[in-house]
Amino acid sequence: MDNKVSEKAIWEGSITPDNDRPSMASQMQTQPQMMFCYKCNNVIPGNSIFCPYCQIKLFTECPKCGVKYSSQYPACSQCGTNREEYMRVQRIKQATHSPKTEINGHEYVDLGLPSGLKWATCNIGANKPEEYGDYFAWGEVVSKKKYALLNYKVSLGFRMKEISGTQHDAARYNWGGSWRLPTKLEFQELINKCTINRANQSGKDGYKITGPNGNYIFLPAAGYYDGTLLTNSGEGGYFLSSSPKNTLNAYTFGFYLRSACCDVSGSCREMGYSVRPVSG
Repeated sequence: MDNKVSEKAIWEGSITPDNDRPSMASQMQTQPQMMFCYKCNNVIPGNSIFCPYCQIKLFTECPKCGVKYSSQYPACSQCGTNREEYMRVQRIKQATHSPKTEINGHEYVDLGLPSGLKWATCNIGANKPEEYGDYFAWGEVVSKKKYALLNYKVSLGFRMKEISGTQHDAARYNWGGSWRLPTKLEFQELINKCTINRANQSGKDGYKITGPNGNYIFLPAAGYYDGTLLTNSGEGGYFLSSSPKNTLNAYTFGFYLRSACCDVSGSCREMGYSVRPVSG
């Protein structure tokens, strides 16, 4: 090759001089490192999170110290924590961390609210937090099969006052003791002072409401009754308050899972809603 052509080509960049070419060592360093999948033994890139062949997750994170290690090993390479055992203990703690005590045979949880209010762990008519329980029209104390104006026993058009703790309180009538319906302001305290997240408990969707002290209650998406039709069960929850809004409506605490929101708003008195009692 002519020296002049060679120098020109080098100058224009079409040929790289030998002393400017990357060494074999540097070329190897730029190549992705490879490794064997411990399950299927295929060669895969060393930075893989999942094996592209068998789809197994290759690395896991220690739930205690946060170090990533090979998921083929049961224990963390840094602190020796057994992941499955650690998670099992945490699940037990989570299931039992809310201290429960009873009033008149019914459990409650202290959420650490400024009001000191105690919230029941279940709806009236339910034995577990995730169970829907019974439904009540505002001002009525007995559940029924149909919720409509024709069989509503509280006169519409009559402006009643707060019914918490009165003869029209479904919680007081059914559970006795100091149990009563929560007021509008007490539901509002849940919204203002607690952390509210969508949750699933024993296969039932609803909201987990965690108080300032870390204790929580679960409100299932039990829907509501309009006539004989159970509406929005599994999608929304509607809980009676003791507070009337006007001569036709009463305040309820409601949430709709799809929109991830909750509020306290007016609802038709004669329809059937869940009741979550309070004490204090």
